[in-house]
Parts: sequence; C-alpha cells; structure tokens
Amino acid sequence: MNFDLRYTNVLQGVPYSLYTQVMNRDTGPFTHSASNHLFGASLWLPVDDTVVRLTAEYASTISTQNFFSFGKYQYGVTYEDAVYRWNYRGRSMGASVDTDSRLASFQASFIGGNGINYSFSFDHAMIGSPAPGSVNRLTTTPITINSGELRLSFPLGQFKFDLAGRYQDDQLRPNSGGLFGVESRIRMAL
Repeated sequence: MNFDLRYTNVLQGVPYSLYTQVMNRDTGPFTHSASNHLFGASLWLPVDDTVVRLTAEYASTISTQNFFSFGKYQYGVTYEDAVYRWNYRGRSMGASVDTDSRLASFQASFIGGNGINYSFSFDHAMIGSPAPGSVNRLTTTPITINSGELRLSFPLGQFKFDLAGRYQDDQLRPNSGGLFGVESRIRMAL
C-alpha cells in the first residue's frame, strides 16, 4: 500500500511544493505496517529573467514498525521480506539504493541566457546497514557515498548539446575509491 501526498501553494509570490510518499506492506495501514518514507520540498525562486528551482529530498528504505514510529526500525524487510518480494531480476523496484539505506538529495536548476539550461545535484547515500538482519544487494558492507553532478544543455543550431560532469567520493564494495566521469550528447532540438 502506498500513500502519496503533495501540497502546492504560493507564499509572497514564490511557488513551493511539499510532498511525501509512504510505502508499506499490507499488514496494516498504520500499525505493524513496515513503512518506508520519502520527504521532499521544491521552491521556484524568481532571479532576474529566470526561475531557479531548488529541490531537497530525503528517502529511507529502512522500514519502521508503524506508519510514524521513527526509530522503531525493522531491517531486511523492504524489497526482501519473506512474504513480499518487491524486486525484478535481482533489482529493487522503487529505490536505487536498495534495502536498508538512506538517501538525501539536493538539486538546483535554471535556464539562463540564450536558452542554456544549468543543473547541479548533490547526493549523500548511506547504503546498507550494519544492523542484524539487514540485507542489501548492492554492497557487501555498508558504505556512505557522496556524489555531485553538474549538467549543461544548450542549443546548437537545430541540435541540443548536453554536457555532464560527475564525481563520487567512494564506490560500492568490494570496489573502493573515487570516480569521475564526463558525458556529452547531441540530439535533435524539438
């Protein structure tokens, strides 16, 4: 059972949105529910001739015993419960960090002069848990990874050119060490 709530409004000319998602098993909607949570907020700030969108999110795939019982955790339940299997071909359906993990994300984006789209994102992922009963298919031991990405997209005649640079300070085990990558793409402008 899933609950999705979103509230959108405008405060002193600035649009904003608050949202949450709760996913739980069918053992009970509020008690003994093995619930997972996502919380987020977006803000659209007018700056000069453009709008800057700021988004922050926090997600946890560590199940809580009840709907709002933060701190009463149940490890090894999300995506890998003995009754409910929420995975496909060995991958979890719904969370890139798999079971028993936490992910905090921040993103800023805006369209500048000449139609250039700028985007920056930062993620702080705590993947896996040392708690007894914890299960995570991505890493052999719990790991914390910080990653950042900067993207540019701009028109180039009848095409669009995309450029992205990424850095992460560690890798999923058994690998280790930082990674850096650059990616580019040309596509037809619509």
